[in-house]
Amino acid sequence: RENKWHSISGNSLTFSFLLQPELDLDKLGLFSLLAAVSVCEGIKKITGINCKIKWPNDILVDGEKIAGVLIENREINEKRFMCVGIGINVNENLEQLHSEIISKSTSLFIKLEKTVQREQLLAQILNSFENYYPKNMNRVRISWLEFCDHLNQEVKFYFGDELVKGKFNTINQNGYAEVKINGENCVYTGGIIEF
Repeated sequence: RENKWHSISGNSLTFSFLLQPELDLDKLGLFSLLAAVSVCEGIKKITGINCKIKWPNDILVDGEKIAGVLIENREINEKRFMCVGIGINVNENLEQLHSEIISKSTSLFIKLEKTVQREQLLAQILNSFENYYPKNMNRVRISWLEFCDHLNQEVKFYFGDELVKGKFNTINQNGYAEVKINGENCVYTGGIIEF
């Protein structure tokens, strides 16, 4: 959908790490949820700020986006690799937020009115990720639902090129959204959900 990421040297926290997933292919959707949960838990631990998640992995504070996750999978020589990319608005002020996102985004600095140590935040996010992966992946769904910003709300999303509307019910054990459309429960595996 031609989305762009904006990062400011010295203020944003943008990083990636590479995994060789130890899960069945049908459960790879859990990694996107895990990354979002890890960001929320890391931010809470360092700043005390309570974040919410918009499916699958936009992190919000007071309805404004503060972070996002992008995951890409590749198979190389019959081995599956997953690159987890995370971007967080940490120490940006209002003037530094890009004009394309300023109306719907924020930063930890804006919310706290003080700077945040990015190294400590990174460490807490990675610690949270390691608390789940690989041994506690069964807890990811429960944690994600605790942070979810839109349970039982009307949502809209693109399925291919078609705009679809429905009610967001939950996520299943594999990390995919369950949306009720015209009275029927449907599983939605990717893309952006809007409200």
